[in-house]
Amino acid sequence: LRGPYWTKSGEQWTFDDASILHSEPHLVLERVNGMNLKEVLAQLFQQGLDERLALRIIEQVARVIEIVQQPLQMPKGQTWRLVYQDLKPANILVDRYGHATVLDFGGCQLVIDETLVLHGSHSPGYCAPECGRSSDPLEPSVDCYGLATTLFHMLTGTNPRTLLPEHIAPEDPRAVHIDPDRLAGRCSTDVIELISRCTSWNPGERISSVREFRQALAPLLTSA
Repeated sequence: LRGPYWTKSGEQWTFDDASILHSEPHLVLERVNGMNLKEVLAQLFQQGLDERLALRIIEQVARVIEIVQQPLQMPKGQTWRLVYQDLKPANILVDRYGHATVLDFGGCQLVIDETLVLHGSHSPGYCAPECGRSSDPLEPSVDCYGLATTLFHMLTGTNPRTLLPEHIAPEDPRAVHIDPDRLAGRCSTDVIELISRCTSWNPGERISSVREFRQALAPLLTSA
């Protein structure tokens, strides 16, 4: 098996294990060097990242999630809609240049022609309160919530999971209330307002899509 494309390091990849190549299907993925953002924060930035770097990373992530949220028109006329749902630092790989790669799309919720086909998965502390609590399809604002809780972790160094109650009943949401006071002194008031808007427990009060999130984020990137 020989790839038609050269790697970033100028090499051509090959794979010559014939027994594996002829025995099972395979997928060839790009190798990305770096650390997941959870490890970066725990090992190198325990007090959080500075605002400019945090916004730069979250903008790259939001760009990917915006693409995920775009409806897919399939050849047989079906419309597929995805919500990533499981955004968190552990699912973001960052290389030494600050370039971010989003990983693990297995948690996506899939809706085909308005019918919920795959529930997907979510992570307590980072997820919106409606995740896992209804058989109805999730709204795109769920991913705005995940972007905001991830940004909160990046700015403060505090894992939102640690803010959950010690005991949670099965019917209770796995979400946290983000206290704006925890962000005071860590970032601008405009960034605090953006996080607060995205982490409302009322989906109707949130920024409704990641495209709108990026539009709200753009002026903050230029002023940071």
